[in-house]
Amino acid sequence: MILQIMQCARQRDKRAHEAAWKFKNKKLSICTKEYPQIGEFPVPIQKLLAQELNAVEERIEEGKEIHQFDETLQCSCRYLIPC
Repeated sequence: MILQIMQCARQRDKRAHEAAWKFKNKKLSICTKEYPQIGEFPVPIQKLLAQELNAVEERIEEGKEIHQFDETLQCSCRYLIPC
């Protein structure tokens, strides 16, 4: 019984390690093709940024104005992008 518990623990540790690796190292297709800089972020952040990029591209296609920001934007989070 102890051996079975140890084997289950090893399998769980392996799955946790694989999930952590994918979280940190997986890159969405938009990151590898058009915007490789986005690939430096974890997958959840990549997804959020991809949604924002799609929204901007839609605005361009619709002929709407795109907001221009000056360089004084600051961010205090660890990703250092304007929130």
